Amino acid sequence: RDFAKLFCTHYDLTGEFFAVVEELAGVPVGLWPVPPDCVLALPDLSKPKGERTYTVTAGGRMCTLPTASVVYVKRLNPADPLGRGIGIAYALGDEVDTDEHAARYTKNAFYNNMLPGAVIAIEGFNESQAGPAKA
Repeated sequence: RDFAKLFCTHYDLTGEFFAVVEELAGVPVGLWPVPPDCVLALPDLSKPKGERTYTVTAGGRMCTLPTASVVYVKRLNPADPLGRGIGIAYALGDEVDTDEHAARYTKNAFYNNMLPGAVIAIEGFNESQAGPAKA
């Protein structure tokens, strides 16, 4: 059940899902999910089938896996059908980036004791002489 939930989450958000097939004496006995951000490179289609590999990072180590050992399911990207998959996270990219930049700006303002970078004043201006504020 957890494997299926993880599959759906990765597929919906990133548009792709990877699983490594565990074999025992040439017989598949298990599937191990691999997060899409851990897959650094897809197989090079210009190479012969036997030489095609996935480049994966796991636990701080980089390894190559033969294509026969990896299950790759993707939602096709119309702009690049032979490339990586595309999911709803791609469409939300600008909003996520905007939120991240706003959070960093606010954090830096707190580190600056909420002091403005500059103060602009007009010589001889007095707020009490300006009159009541208009709504």
